[in-house]
Parts: sequence; structure tokens; C-alpha cells
Amino acid sequence: MAGITRSARTRAALTALASRQHGVVSREQMRRLGFSDGRIDDWSREGRLRRVFRGAYAVEPTAVTEQGRVLAAALACGPQAVVSHRSAAFLLGIGERSPRVIDLIMPGRRGREIDGIRIHDVPYPKASELVRAHGIVCTNVARTIVDLAGVNGEDQLRGTVERAATQRVLDLAAIDAVLAGGPRRRGAPCLRRVIDEWRPV
Repeated sequence: MAGITRSARTRAALTALASRQHGVVSREQMRRLGFSDGRIDDWSREGRLRRVFRGAYAVEPTAVTEQGRVLAAALACGPQAVVSHRSAAFLLGIGERSPRVIDLIMPGRRGREIDGIRIHDVPYPKASELVRAHGIVCTNVARTIVDLAGVNGEDQLRGTVERAATQRVLDLAAIDAVLAGGPRRRGAPCLRRVIDEWRPV
């Protein structure tokens, strides 16, 4: 009876955790709840878990939203992974669509390769450059726009800035601070041209 009770409590804890995380959990989180690797693999084979990325699972029968897929990518890469670039733009509501490949930043190194995840080789964000969107840690609007300047063309970048302005989250001073506060960033001249169009005359 005690064993059944512990098992039930473990399942309940897993369900509660998944409900707070868009229906997804990491293997490491399951281990901390008391799941063995063998039990995790068994549940995956039985269909109780569905792998979203290597090391991150959807807890069935929960349907995984686009936000859940982004969070699963971050969980797969560890607690210091930060959602960035197009994926951050999606979470913040200034992107065109949810990207197929999830963009992340890892501290100090590129991190392990996982299919469907792109680790960007850019400076790790300062605490002031991070926010939570849909409960997921990601770069803030200013840092996201600066990062996007390094991977998007001028027309795409202009569209992102326009969406930020429309939603009244465009902060030119914050963008200037990100550009000034680190090494020279790819796409910075293009970004300055774009944001100069929004400066008061």
C-alpha cells in the first residue's frame, strides 16, 4: 500500500508540474520527482510521455501548445538556457510566427546539439535583459531586437520594430543601451538605421 501511495504521489506531482509548464517536463525534473530513467523510458514507450526534444517530454494526454514547444526546448538544454531571437519575438508578440527551429542562448559555450534547437553564439543576456513571457524566461524586447539584427534582413527587422511600436513596447533608449553595453554586434548599423526612423524629429 505504501508503494502504491508513493507512486500515486509521484504521478500527481508530475501532473501538477506539467500543468504549470504548458504540459511539458524535462527528464531531469522527472528524476528529481523520483522517476528512474528506466521508468521514464517505459512511460515513453507506453505513450504516457511523448518526446518533444531529446530530454524533454509532453505529459499525455496534454496537447502541447507552441509556447509549450518553446519551453520544452529550453528545458532540454538546462536551467540556464534562455529563449532568444525569433522564438523570443514569438513569445513577446512581436514576431511574425512561431519558428520551426527554437532559438536559445547558453552561457559561455554553444551547448549540446539537439535536433530542432539552434544555440546562438552571442553574449549571454544580463539579468536586466531578461523577462518572463507566458511563464518562460526569454530576452526582453530590446535585447531580442538587437539579436534579430544579426540574423534578419533589413525588411524583416523593420517589421519587427514596427510591431513593437504598434504594441507600445518599443524602447529606443533600451535598444541603445544594449548596443552600447557589449561587444560590437552583427547587424548594428542596419538596426541603427531602422530605429533612427522612430526617433523624434
